Amino acid sequence: MQPADDDQDAAGSVLLLGVDHGDAEAIAVRRIGASACALSVGGPAAVERKRGADVPNEDALFAGDDGTRTLHVVADGHWGHAASHEAARRAADVVRAAGDLLAPVRSLSWTGGTSLTSDRSRTTIVACAIDRAAGALEGWSAGDSAVFLFRAGEAPRRLTEPRVPYAAPHTQPPLERHEVHAFRSPIAPGDVVLSCSDGVFECHYRSPDTSVTEDDLAGLVADYATDPPELVRRVTELALRGVRGSPGGEDNIAVVATRV
Repeated sequence: MQPADDDQDAAGSVLLLGVDHGDAEAIAVRRIGASACALSVGGPAAVERKRGADVPNEDALFAGDDGTRTLHVVADGHWGHAASHEAARRAADVVRAAGDLLAPVRSLSWTGGTSLTSDRSRTTIVACAIDRAAGALEGWSAGDSAVFLFRAGEAPRRLTEPRVPYAAPHTQPPLERHEVHAFRSPIAPGDVVLSCSDGVFECHYRSPDTSVTEDDLAGLVADYATDPPELVRRVTELALRGVRGSPGGEDNIAVVATRV
């Protein structure tokens, strides 16, 4: 397994699309300030399972960190990559147009479109904004991608819950507030916020009980909290390898982590 080289994004944001990362077991890692993100198509089993698809890696992410505010957007495509890739691109466009990393969390207008297309793809979206000055994070999710909060001395907390419908930014009206799961939490210096697609906690495909757990993630956070690029790399490697004798790497993987 040969992970891709880390690099620092000078603009303070990173857009990673699965279409650009399709080699089995390769890991793309990017640092953004006090945050980092990673993307992988998964292992050979994931590539084989997506055989025949135009793009075997249907995950995408956008992340930004300006030192005070941080944004995580993770999109996990279903039935194709178009919707997830469009979601990540649109989140990036919203941030750049507004000059505000909180914009994709506070508005849902970017989650739908009017393009006439026969593409049937859909996507999970989780959008999480961290405001260090306010001491709070807020976000929302559609589908089953997740956000976890880790605090020393406390049990890890999953802030999201699976919810449908999934989104189709290229074809359907925007999501409504009643359709998404909204979450909010206080944060403190030293906390770690980790967002990911289900390629982590269902790395043994559709088998969460034999995949990476919150306790597994907490152990990695305890060891690598001060090094976000190494943390996202280790999380991805664990998801590729599998845990406790069960296989891993059976789905695409997207991870974003921030140390508050």
